[in-house]
Amino acid sequence: MSFSSYWLRSFNCRDIKTLKIIHGKFIVSNNYHKPISIQPMFITLYTHFQDLESSILVFQSIREPNTVSWNSIIKSHIQFGYGDSAISLYRQMRNFNIQHDDFTLPILNQSALSIHNGLSFLNALLSLSIRLGLGSELYFCNTMIALYVKCGDFSYARQLFDEMPDRDVVSWTSIISCCNYEGNIDIAFKLFKEMNIVFKPTSITMVVMFDSCCSLYQGKQLHCYVIKIGFPIEESLQNSILKMYTDNGQQDEAENFFEEIPMKDYVSWNIMIMHAAKKGNFMNAVELFKRMRFKLGLKTETLTIMISNNINLLHGGMIHCLSIKYGLDGDYVFRTSLLDFYAKFGELKNSTRVLTEMPFKNEVTCNAMMSAFVKCGAYDEAIRLFNRVIHYSDINPTALIFTTLISAYSHIGALRLGKVLHGYLIRTLLYNNQNTSHLETSILNMYLNCGSISYAKACFEKIVTKDIVTWTTMIDGYGIHGLGVEALQLFDRMLKEEEGIMTRSGTSISISITFLSLLSACSHSGLLNEGFRVFNLMKWEFGIEPDLDHYTCVVDMLSRAGNLKEAICMILKRVVLPDGRIWGALLAGARVYGSEEVFGEYVASRVLELEPDNVGYYTLVSNMEAKVEKWGEVEEIRKCMRNKDLVKKPGCSYVEAGGSIHGFVSGDRSHSKTFQIYELLGGLTGQNSGI
Repeated sequence: MSFSSYWLRSFNCRDIKTLKIIHGKFIVSNNYHKPISIQPMFITLYTHFQDLESSILVFQSIREPNTVSWNSIIKSHIQFGYGDSAISLYRQMRNFNIQHDDFTLPILNQSALSIHNGLSFLNALLSLSIRLGLGSELYFCNTMIALYVKCGDFSYARQLFDEMPDRDVVSWTSIISCCNYEGNIDIAFKLFKEMNIVFKPTSITMVVMFDSCCSLYQGKQLHCYVIKIGFPIEESLQNSILKMYTDNGQQDEAENFFEEIPMKDYVSWNIMIMHAAKKGNFMNAVELFKRMRFKLGLKTETLTIMISNNINLLHGGMIHCLSIKYGLDGDYVFRTSLLDFYAKFGELKNSTRVLTEMPFKNEVTCNAMMSAFVKCGAYDEAIRLFNRVIHYSDINPTALIFTTLISAYSHIGALRLGKVLHGYLIRTLLYNNQNTSHLETSILNMYLNCGSISYAKACFEKIVTKDIVTWTTMIDGYGIHGLGVEALQLFDRMLKEEEGIMTRSGTSISISITFLSLLSACSHSGLLNEGFRVFNLMKWEFGIEPDLDHYTCVVDMLSRAGNLKEAICMILKRVVLPDGRIWGALLAGARVYGSEEVFGEYVASRVLELEPDNVGYYTLVSNMEAKVEKWGEVEEIRKCMRNKDLVKKPGCSYVEAGGSIHGFVSGDRSHSKTFQIYELLGGLTGQNSGI
């Protein structure tokens, strides 16, 4: 068999078994060491089939590896995420005095995405390229710009672009994409105009520009430009235009453009189906789904989109059946989405069945199932699943799985188990040059929810890089524990230590939540004046317009202080669409301060009108009427509750003993040691009655 035929057959391999057969025949034919170019190809193919070990064996079998061979094995390690190993291989290559080619540094710089100090590595590599006389290579510079953007350093990307002696369309497209990532849309459009003077944009450039659009006006301008210069409408470009219209909520324009597309691919159909599903127009989504199925057939990506958006349990079950019928239920992404879908409706049995039927489980699927248990309040089941994963599978828990486990411990107050896990994570995962801020914040939240404010303080101080979520979590924890003064002091400290963490003209969601936690802390601690200072600071100095949640905290704060008239005035004058929660806060204050007759009847009617199925509010109103001895009204409320079949769910208590979690519900006798428990309780009751 000729060398070229082996080459072609190898590239047509559909699985690793076929590749190894061809590889074996090639070795037996004694042609393996003649054309050295075939060996790097085998390295690439084994990497494609996720077999790094075989790629390394092929490289080690090469007697005198050349630059292409070294490039191939370095690239293989990078594709597996082993950036440090790739850099080590490059050092070996330099020690053997192997010359670089035009692709060596552009391959090596990809390591920056899988090592800790990626940005520092890029800067060092750029210096090395200048010393080697390769710093002005166009392809290398283009890859460096893209990597600076991915590492989040836009200033270095712009500086490198400005210093490039030669630029091509890729260079301009990369820097425009940089501005897009940074949010500088005006600069992106300015650079696009400059580029048009020297280069004609490609379809990729136009895709990047459509991604930059933040308004319908800009999108329509670009669409007109594409038509004006006669761009060939490729699939990626037509889908970007279509997505621009759907993102801006232009249903008619999107549908008209979609119908004009001569060759619709799966992406085109998926964009329209997702748009219809997100808008809640499920029947339209189903109709599009049927049309796509008739023209192109089914794909798991489309089923995943359908199951992940606003559909009810019946339609979700139909999609599940359809996937089984056409043999598309084996995709892990779809199965994980299906698992999460059933959990949203509390169908944990179906979620568990989906997980059980998976032939191979990985970290993502197990974390999805644990998250489903936590969302549905089955915290003990989440912990049991984690224990099974640890003891009976080869799955290595990731930071995400540990975060979910910590959330389960947090909800049931398992402080001892949380401490054990924290100690394990300190030894294995935390403080080892990995970005674990999300995990550290979860540990902090666990200590706060378990009532251990001292451990929470120590944990907070040890977090090296504190983001806005970390600060907000600690502020919220102080508020929950009634330490409003400490919450305010921590907020002032945050402003001093983290100058860039809050932009005074910004209106980000994270900052808004920080102020919400502060207002809640002031409310729980009775700090009325300080609460209004925070409210005014948020509105006038930071430029954040209060939403319903902020007003609810202020009303709660006024109600707890007994200022019921000011509270009801704020609701009537400031809040456009008050909900049951804000009226409920006022109702609770009216009950505490004995103002049932003045405010109670009106506020109660508003609460029950807005949330007619909330059993908690019915109970609150019933108790309030009973307090003033209006027994007729009490009976009417209870009758209404019976007619609506409203039953207050019993609370569940958890006890941590001997490294295990035990849950108890009022009147529960399902525990294996029920007899001993009730016998002990009876003895304690007898002792207390004799005191």
